[in-house]
Formats: sequence, structure tokens, C-alpha cells
Amino acid sequence: MKSIRNLILLACCCLAAAMASAQTPEVAITVDGLTATTITASFAPNAGCSTYYLLADVPGDVEQWVSMGFFGSTPEDIVQAWGIACVGDTTYTWTEQIPGQTYVVYALAVGGGSRVICSDTVTLPTGGGSGASVMTVTVGDITPFSATLTCTPNDQTARFKDMLLTKEYYDFIGADSVIAMLKEDYYTYYETDVWTWSDLDFNTEYIMCAIGQNNSDEWGALASAQFTTLPAGGPGASTIAIDSTVLTATMIHIQFVPNDQTARYWVKAATQSNIESMDDAQLAAWLQEEGQLQYSAADFDLTNIEPGVCYAVLAVGQNGSHELGEVARLAINCPTEGVAEAEESPLALYPNPA
Repeated sequence: MKSIRNLILLACCCLAAAMASAQTPEVAITVDGLTATTITASFAPNAGCSTYYLLADVPGDVEQWVSMGFFGSTPEDIVQAWGIACVGDTTYTWTEQIPGQTYVVYALAVGGGSRVICSDTVTLPTGGGSGASVMTVTVGDITPFSATLTCTPNDQTARFKDMLLTKEYYDFIGADSVIAMLKEDYYTYYETDVWTWSDLDFNTEYIMCAIGQNNSDEWGALASAQFTTLPAGGPGASTIAIDSTVLTATMIHIQFVPNDQTARYWVKAATQSNIESMDDAQLAAWLQEEGQLQYSAADFDLTNIEPGVCYAVLAVGQNGSHELGEVARLAINCPTEGVAEAEESPLALYPNPA
């Protein structure tokens, strides 16, 4: 009798396993919470689901991508390609969403050779209030070439825009033009914006501006904060030393060393034939427009050089008074004998931190 009971128990276990493996994969979606910019949902796969993919998108986007042929030809392909892979029960929060926007929360269930899309639709509440939108702008961590700007909305602000300008340009166009530019052209924020702006000009006055709207689409007053980046370099002439070391038949190591009067400098490499018609003023302008900006001693690798071709490595620096120094040049003549042919690739000057 005991052996018969064991056989029956084994048969029941096998039947249950077979039923589970044959079960259509599904994921139960429970929306746990919504804010103006976040969606929090819980996901519970059934026994037939081995893995699943999460995605939140605006209605119609998945279908549009399907019609354009991206990542396959079905909605399942899109959700799997862009979704977040999960196994087992999961709770996930999407952030930086748009207040008042409707979203579809997808869960693509995969298992037993099948893919099934489960979904739920949510609409986020509108942020802000009916009172006046007030923005606060603060500045911190100022260096010669960067600063951290923080734009903070009050609780009545539903959305806002911000923009960094030089004080000189702000004064030239006026506050009304700045407000018009902000309203028409710039990216919209819904939460406090903290950003470190880099590649700023040294010893230069800037102004950070922000303006917000309440949930009745009424604009508040323009808020701003002024700051000046720190000085750099010195009053003397900027000079850049350039040295080279041959590494391989198609690559040369380049080192740039600015003097202590240099605030910043630009570097670039070219074939001699491409620049022979330029004078120093034209070369300096070309370097500032197309060169790589540097602030201290730097190492680069010049790659894809060709045998028998003459190259020029160039640099020009700016001192602490924004005066340009002379263009520094290093001529490189590649030998024609005993050098393997380089692949046909464009000349490149790559930073080499080592």
C-alpha cells in the first residue's frame, strides 16, 4: 500500500509540473503609487513565466516603433528590446516622468516558448498648484572652468525652464528676450535641476536664469543668480611644448606641456598639405574652432599615420588675460621605407591618460 501511495504522490507531482510548464505565462501588475513624476508598480509572474520584461511608455509609442521596423516587427520585440529583465516578484519605480501624462505599464511574460504582453494604463497627477510659481537659483563649487547650478521650484510650480548665459550676452539681449527664449526653446524640468556646467570660460561673469509655470499655465517671475568663474593662468605669454615618441609604424605618442601662464589650450593634428596655406592667425582660429580643449599637461596618441606623409601637430594657448600665444608646431615626417602600409582610416588624435 505504501508503494502505491508513493506512486500516486509521484504522479500528482508530475501532473502539477506538467500543468505548470503548459500554463500560459502571465504577470500580474499592481500599481502601488503615482506622483507627478514617478510610477511605482509591483509585478508577480505566474508559474508558467520564467522571465519577464518591464517597460513604461506613452500610449501608441510601441505601435509606432513597430510600424517603423525597429527591433523586430511585433510589440513583443519592442518591449523585450527596451524592457528591464526580471525574474520572480518585483517592485519597480520609474522616475523623471511627465506630470499629467498617461502611460502604459507593460510586462512581457516569457515562458514555455510563448511571449505574452500584460499591461495597465495610468495617468499621473498634475504637479504644482494654482498659486504663483517661484524659482530659487543657487550657485556652488565654482572653479575656473565649471560651476554647479541648482534651480529649485516651489510647491506651486508644475514645470520650469532654465538657461545659463554670459552676463555680457544677458545684458546685450535684455531680460525680456531671455524670458522669451526660455518659454519657447528650452528643455522643460519638473523637479529640482542640479547640474555641473563644464567648459566654462575662466574669470568670466555668468548668469543662471529660471522661470516656472503653475498648473494653470501661468508664468512666474524670472529668477537668476550671477557668479564669476575663478581666474586661471597668468598675464605672461602662453607657450605650449610638444614632444613625440614613435610607438608603432602607424602610431606616435604626443605630449603637450603648457607653461604656468597658460589658462587653457587647444590641440589638433593634420597633414602638412592641409594647413600649408594657413597663416598663424588662421591656424589659431581653426584650432579654437576644431581642436580639443585642454587645461593641463596632456598625452595623446596620433593614430592612422601613413608612410611618406608629413604631419603637423599643433597647439595654441590662452593666458590669464584671454590673450592667445603663438601657435606651437611639431613636424612629423613618416619614413617611406621599412614601414607597413596603414589601414585607410582618418587621422586621429586620441587622449592617452597613461
